[in-house]
Amino acid sequence: MNNKSSLQYRLRSFIVACTCLFVANVHAQSGTVISLEKIQQRYAGKWPKNMSYIKKVVSHRYGRTDSSSHYYAYVFPQYARIDNRSPHNGNTSIFRGDSTWYFRYHRKDGKGSAHRHFSDYMLGEIYWDDIEGLKKVLAYSKIDFTKQAKGNWEGRTVYVIGATTLEDRRHIQVWYDAEHLYPVRFIYGSIGNVEDIRYEIEKHGAIWKPKAAKEFYNKRQTGEVRFANFSFDRQLSEALFDPDKFGTYHWTQD
Repeated sequence: MNNKSSLQYRLRSFIVACTCLFVANVHAQSGTVISLEKIQQRYAGKWPKNMSYIKKVVSHRYGRTDSSSHYYAYVFPQYARIDNRSPHNGNTSIFRGDSTWYFRYHRKDGKGSAHRHFSDYMLGEIYWDDIEGLKKVLAYSKIDFTKQAKGNWEGRTVYVIGATTLEDRRHIQVWYDAEHLYPVRFIYGSIGNVEDIRYEIEKHGAIWKPKAAKEFYNKRQTGEVRFANFSFDRQLSEALFDPDKFGTYHWTQD
């Protein structure tokens, strides 16, 4: 082999090697970068059985500001309750196992199958569920867990579940801090409109809890969220989750 042919051969080999390396890197970023089991098991067995908090939301939309409070209570793994805006206005959802009871202005407004939205589920219930339950909630929230990405965001390494790049804004997705494996961002991506919730998380012993969040709509901040009266220790009576005893007890009365 003459010098010219040898040079061409080495050049082709270098190009092939670079191409293979590039393809490998692309697959490393857009394939399965974190297992759902790893996320779920990070805090399973550590997460307390009881959890309650008030979610205080201030929204700035359509030229006006609206403030609201929403009351959340859980006894894992069976019970959950959400009171919208006030524990006294009678607009409530009670979850017991696979069923949900709805109340509107203190009257029963129907019963149906229990469906968890991942934006609520990821804040604690995920650690009391099994892997099939996790996949079911992801599917209900239209998050494709086979689509994943890894990258850097705001000075931290993150795992993205539901998209293959950090620039994707057309799919619903959840972002996890790669070191602590807690959620830091939730994106309701769609064509034309994007809702973006960015969480501030604080450590709480061996686990974590949400402290605050900022809400964005098409890149413009439209709201702030604060998680108040957060407790893992509050005793929650089973009557709180009993549809037949609705209106007789609420945890904020303690």
